Parts: sequence; C-alpha cells; structure tokens
Amino acid sequence: MQSVVIGGGAWGTAIANLLASNSPKVHILSRNHKIIDSINNSHTNPVYFDGFQLNQGIIATNDPAILTQAESVFIAIPSQSTRAVLKEIKKNIKKDAQIILCNKGIEKGSMMLISEVVQDEIKNNIFFLSGPNFAHEVIAEKYSFANLASADSEKYKELSEAISTRTFFTKYIKDINGAQVIAAFKNAVAILCGLLVRLGSEFNTLAALVSIALTEVKGFVEVKNGDPNTITEFCGIGDLVLTCFSDKSRNFKFGYELIDGKENNTLVEGRATLESLYELAKKHDINCILINTLHDIITSRTKNLTSLKDEVRNKLDLAFNQILRHY
Repeated sequence: MQSVVIGGGAWGTAIANLLASNSPKVHILSRNHKIIDSINNSHTNPVYFDGFQLNQGIIATNDPAILTQAESVFIAIPSQSTRAVLKEIKKNIKKDAQIILCNKGIEKGSMMLISEVVQDEIKNNIFFLSGPNFAHEVIAEKYSFANLASADSEKYKELSEAISTRTFFTKYIKDINGAQVIAAFKNAVAILCGLLVRLGSEFNTLAALVSIALTEVKGFVEVKNGDPNTITEFCGIGDLVLTCFSDKSRNFKFGYELIDGKENNTLVEGRATLESLYELAKKHDINCILINTLHDIITSRTKNLTSLKDEVRNKLDLAFNQILRHY
C-alpha cells in the first residue's frame, strides 16, 4: 500500500516510521524545509526527535503531487488547519484513496468533527486513528494500542497490516463519531488537570476528574450520533487517562503554566476545541460543568497573578459542589 503522511510533526513522523516498517517507501508531505532536508539527508527529524534514526524508507517532500500515487493518506496536522490544507491539496488526492485522520479536535466556528470537515471537501472513505499514544513512545517501540474507527470496515484489515508492528497494535471500531468526540473532549479536560496539579492537587483529584469527564462526555457523544460504549475503548478511557495524568501532554502543560500567567504559544488542540465544545453545549443544552468552568477560567481570568490562584480555586470549588449536586 502506497502511503503519504501529511505533516512532519512528532505524530506524523511516528506514523511514517510505523508505515515504513511494512513498506519499502513512505512519503511525508511537509512545509518545513529543515525537516524535509534532515529526513532525506540524514534520516532524522531534529525538530521533534533529535538524534533518533528514522526508517530509511521515509522520503519527505513539499510537493503535493506525491498524493496522486497514494492509496492511503494519513492526516497528521493540527485539526484547525485541516480544511485549509485540504482545499489546497484535494485535487491531488485519488478518489479511491483511504483518508486516515490522526488529528483530534472539533472545528472552531462550524462545530464540525474533523471527519465532517473532510467530507465537506472530498468524498473519500475516512478512518480515524486514536488511542493512548505519545509519539515519542511509539517511535521508541514501546507497546502501544489504538483504535481504527470507520463506518466502513472493508479496508480495515489492509490498513491495520500497513501500520501495525511488533509493538503497535490496532483494533477496529465502527463508531468514528464517538471516537472523535471523546478525543477532542479529553484535550480540554487535560487542560483542567494541568490547572489542578499546579494548584497542588494530586492523583485523588485527577482520578475523580476522569470519572466526572466520562459521565459528561456522553452528552457530546450523543449529539454527534456516537455510541457511549466507545468510552471503554483505547480511544476513550485509555486516551483520557494518558492525557490527563501526564505532564508530557501539551494540553496538560498548557493548563499547568496558565496558573503562572504563561500562555504557551505552541499550538494546543484543547484550547481551540474548548471553544467548540462550549458552543456545542450551549446549542444542544448539554449540562457540562467541566467545560463551562474551564471556559470561564480561561476567558475571564484576572491578569493579577497574586489573585489568579484564589480566583481559580473559588471557581473550581463552586464547580465541584455543582457536580456533586447534579450527579
């Protein structure tokens, strides 16, 4: 299977390395000339995996014409960029190519799932790859598990064989909508976990928060016609636990640093997705105390760092009391 990965970031590179374990040649489509040159000349990605030797079958390019050869296209770019990038390159994508979404989020403004955004632009069959996976662990060949979600199971076996390795395993599920909703939701919850840890909370609090999140996400899954049982999959509870308990998560770090008045300029999927979840909850009258509280903290926080911690604590105290009354 000829594969192209769109995006030369950490996750895109890790996916390309998996694919190259089963194929003599895999292309990465990137705009970053430093990454392109390093992959092609020294088989490294110095921006994300400095010193790590990538599979020699990976070839990087900035030419979208490479997509005309692809039977499978893995999209590993920030979710909010998906529509704009597709508009540029869709003329090069074959009509029978499989599209595998590897990004997580809900489009700001439209409140559409990324699969819905893709379907707006092209009519190809779509899969969604999601699970509790940090790119640096996948590329280091630590045992990792993910779901490949799609309403159409026909191509699953072929795609699974293309990406699975001795240490990377996939499982098919039908619920592509539910998988995407949970993936987007957990990014926002991870920001809240980072906030709490910076305020001194530890595992008791985080474990309780994950439990609350599993309850509140069901409302979003339902309005997007997903299956609540998807919460039990790798892309559900697995990904939620990983992102919410680890300071390696960019969303967790964003929340942690926010308390100190720092707003990391690195793109954080959860920040943009939070706005979409907040608007989605208002539109469909979803009672989601976690999302409402986090949105309130981020959008109306004081710039006085001395009083910021007290302000956030007061809002969290109120939220947790509401949750106990509601649930």
